Amino acid sequence: MHELIKDFISGIQNKQHLMLLINKLDLCLNIEAGNETFHLYFKHGVAEASSFCTQAEDQVILVGNEKMLSELFNGKIKLREGERLNYFTIKGSFRSILVLESIFHLSRPTYVEIII
Repeated sequence: MHELIKDFISGIQNKQHLMLLINKLDLCLNIEAGNETFHLYFKHGVAEASSFCTQAEDQVILVGNEKMLSELFNGKIKLREGERLNYFTIKGSFRSILVLESIFHLSRPTYVEIII
């Protein structure tokens, strides 16, 4: 899971169109996968993994199993869709959840299919 978060962060930093969303954020995403807890912190245009997020203006808690969270980080399911299907649970303000859903959607990996 730690590697998945690192890949997600590096993917965000390579996509300039996400900077409009991230530049104004002060948000911490607490991710609970099994027995592990990870923190993804967005502040002043920077996304980084952190050991804690106690001073963020907004906090969102995302709880689920590693397989379903991996699907989310890889762009195969949307944040609120996964919650609706009970793949994971989300707690936070509606605004923060919508911003995170936008970030996940816009940062998803793009796949190129070559037809021969």
